[in-house]
Amino acid sequence: MNRILSSHIRRMVCTKGRLALTLTLTLVTLFTTAGVLAKDYSLAGGNVASGPTSFMTSLSSVPSMVTARFFNATSLTSPQSLTPTPLPGICSNAPTTACSVNADCPSGGTCKIPTAGGDLTPNTKCLAQASGIAGGCTANDVSVAQTTSLRVEDRDPIAPGVQGCLGPNDTATVSFVAQFHSTATARYDVGVWTSQNGGSALTGAEGTCSVADFPSSPTPPWFNQEASIPTDVCGDISSSADVYSSINNIQVACVDTNGDGNLDINTCLSWSQLATKKSSDACTTPLQATAGTTSKCNCGKLPGIAILVPGKIKVDKVTRDQNGNAINDPTLFNFTISGPDGDLPDNFQLANATAVHESPGLTAAAGAGTQYAVTEQPNSSWTTTATCTSDQFQADGVTPRPAQNPFAGNGMVTLHAGETLTCTYTNRLIDRCAGVTCQASTACASYSCDGSDGLCKATYQPAGTACGDSSSSTCDAADTCNGSGTCQVNHVADGTNCGDAGTECTNQDTCSAGVCHDNGFKSAATACGSSSDTACDNPDHCSGTDGSCVPNHAADGTNCGDAGTQCTNQDTCSGGECQDNGFKPQGTTCTGNSNGGACDAPDSCNGSGTCVDGFDTPPTVTLGLNLLCENGDGLEQGGATPTQLVATVSPIGGSYSYSWTGPDGPIATNGAAITPTKPGTYIVVVTDTATSCPNDAGFKLCFTGEQFDVASAAPTQQPQATASFTVPARSQPTGFRAYLAKLLSVFG
Repeated sequence: MNRILSSHIRRMVCTKGRLALTLTLTLVTLFTTAGVLAKDYSLAGGNVASGPTSFMTSLSSVPSMVTARFFNATSLTSPQSLTPTPLPGICSNAPTTACSVNADCPSGGTCKIPTAGGDLTPNTKCLAQASGIAGGCTANDVSVAQTTSLRVEDRDPIAPGVQGCLGPNDTATVSFVAQFHSTATARYDVGVWTSQNGGSALTGAEGTCSVADFPSSPTPPWFNQEASIPTDVCGDISSSADVYSSINNIQVACVDTNGDGNLDINTCLSWSQLATKKSSDACTTPLQATAGTTSKCNCGKLPGIAILVPGKIKVDKVTRDQNGNAINDPTLFNFTISGPDGDLPDNFQLANATAVHESPGLTAAAGAGTQYAVTEQPNSSWTTTATCTSDQFQADGVTPRPAQNPFAGNGMVTLHAGETLTCTYTNRLIDRCAGVTCQASTACASYSCDGSDGLCKATYQPAGTACGDSSSSTCDAADTCNGSGTCQVNHVADGTNCGDAGTECTNQDTCSAGVCHDNGFKSAATACGSSSDTACDNPDHCSGTDGSCVPNHAADGTNCGDAGTQCTNQDTCSGGECQDNGFKPQGTTCTGNSNGGACDAPDSCNGSGTCVDGFDTPPTVTLGLNLLCENGDGLEQGGATPTQLVATVSPIGGSYSYSWTGPDGPIATNGAAITPTKPGTYIVVVTDTATSCPNDAGFKLCFTGEQFDVASAAPTQQPQATASFTVPARSQPTGFRAYLAKLLSVFG
C-alpha cells in the first residue's frame, strides 16, 4: 500500500450537519496510459448535476478501463502534461453552485472548499471479495449526494482540440467536486471502492478495483470516534456535516453502462457500526475498511457526470466463392456511412484482407438511438448480405441488443450512445457457368468454365508431367507433357548409365540412341581391392577377364612384425596379415641386466616380453637392549652379567654372520650380542650366509645423557628391551663411568 502525500490526498471537510466523503475516487487506480488522450475544456454552464442522488444497488458489468489522479494532481502520464486549475467549492445551500467565497452562494450559504483525502490502495480486490459478503448492498447510510463543476481536460496528440469521448473505448480525463453525505449519527471506518475497468465495484474480479479511506485527523474537518485507539487511522463519518472534496484528473474509459448516453463511473461505499472497538480491531489500511454485511455498503453510478459517449460503426468485408467457401478475393468494394454527424459522410473501400474499418465517433447517437445509413455500392459479379451486431445490452443490462440487417432497413441502422455496431458484409460470387459444357480434358490439358465470364478456358499440366506411354526401359524414359498441352515421347540422353554399373574391375555400361552398350572389363594392370603394401600383403589387381579383383598376399609363415628374442616369439604372416605370436611363457630363463651380485638370483621372463632380474631378500635385523639388574634392592645396575646389545634376525632358523662396529671401531666378535663400553653408535651388519645378502642396524647409547636411539638403514626394524627403559646406573663391572639414564625414544 502506498501512503499518498497528505497535500494530495487528504481532502475531506467536516462541516456542521453531514460528512462528505471525498470521492477519494482514489477509488480509481492510478493507471495513466502512455498515449492517453488529455483534453482541456469545460462543459457549457460548468454545473451539470441535478438534485442529490443516492447510489444504486446494482452495477452493470460492461468491461472498460478506469484510471485516476485525484486531489489537485499536477500532471498526467500522457504525451502532454498539464496543471489543472483547482476547482472551486460548493455552496452549502445550493449543491450545484460552484463558489470560492461565501459571497458566491445564495443568502445564508457557506462556500465549502474541498480538503485533502485519505490513503489509496489500487489494483486490489473489489468490495464483495474483500469483505467476504454475497449479494447486493442494501443500505444508503453513506452516499455521494452530488457532483458539480465538471471539467474535461484532454489534449489529444492525434486529434488536437477540445474533446471528451471520441468513441467507445476512448478515454476522457475529468475533474469535479464531490459532496458526501451521511444519514446516520455515526459510521466507522468508511471505505470508498471504485472499479478500475468500468465494471462493478462490488463484484468485480481480483485486481480490478481501488479502495480509499477517510483521514481521521485533524478534527475538524475530519471525524474520529476512536481517538482511544491511536493505531486506527481510518476516518469515520456522522450526520453532523457534509464533506466537499475536489477530485481531479480522473482518467476513465468511455463506457455507458446504464444507457443514458453519458459516461459512467461505478463506485461503492462501505462502513462499520461498531459502538465500541478494541485495539485488535484497529483499521490501519484502506483494505480493512470493509463491509461486514450487505447492510453496511452502498453501490451505484457516480451522479452528475454528464459526458456524452459517442457511438461507432465498424465495417468488415468477407468474400466467398460460388459454393459459399471463404476465399481471399482482392476485389475492392466501395462503402459510405452517412448520418447527422458533421464528420459524415465517411467514404472508404474494403477487400476481404483489408482491416476492419472504423467510423469516427458518432456524437448524434444518444437516448433511444439515431439512424445511420451504411451502404455498399453494388457489384454485378457478387451477391451481398450484411448483419450488424451490437456490443451493448438492453435496459435490463442482461439481454443483448438485437442484430440489424442494413438491407432490410434500406441500409439504415440504429446506433446508441457508447454502442459499437460491427457490420459484416458478405459477398458471394455469382455462378455464370451454369449450363456451360467444356471439351474433355486430356492428360496434359484440362478445360473448365471461368465464372467471371462464363467461357471455357484451358489449364496446362506443367512440363514433365507423366502422360502417354508410362512404360520405360533403361535407355527410354516415360512420356511427359511439354507444358503446352502436348504429350511428347522421351529417350534417355546418350551417355546415361545403364546395364552393368562401374566397379573396380568393370566398366560402366551407357545408353546410346536409346540402346544400352556393354563397355566390358578393366585390364589386368588395373589396381583394385586393397592398395596396402606390407610385409604380408601386396597391392591387389584386376583379373582382366572378368570383373573380379585378385588378392596378392605373401606366403603364410613369412617372418614379419616382432623378431624373436629371449622372451618374445617371432611374428609370421597368415592370410595376408601379420600374426602376433606373443611372448615366451613366464618363468622362461633369461639373462637380465644385473648378474653376479652378492644377492643375485636367477633371471626369468615375466610372460609379457620382459626379462626380470632375480634378487635374494636381505635378513631383517632387530636390536634389543638387554638390561639385567641382579643387586638386592633392584635399584642399581650391576651383577655378574653386564648390559648387552642383542641382534635378533628374521627369518629364524637361518644361518647368519655378524659384524659389529662401535665408537672405537670394529669389535672382535661374530656373535649376536656385544657388551657396549662407551657412549656412541653401535652398528651390526648381519649377512645371510646362504645368499650372501647383508643388512645392518644401528643403536645409539648415551651414558652421560638421558636417552639412546637407533640409526638404521632399515626403517622397519624396531629395537626392543628386555627390562625397564629407566635404569638407575652406577659404575659397571666393566668400567663404565657414565650414567645410563632415561630411554626416551626408539627409532626403526
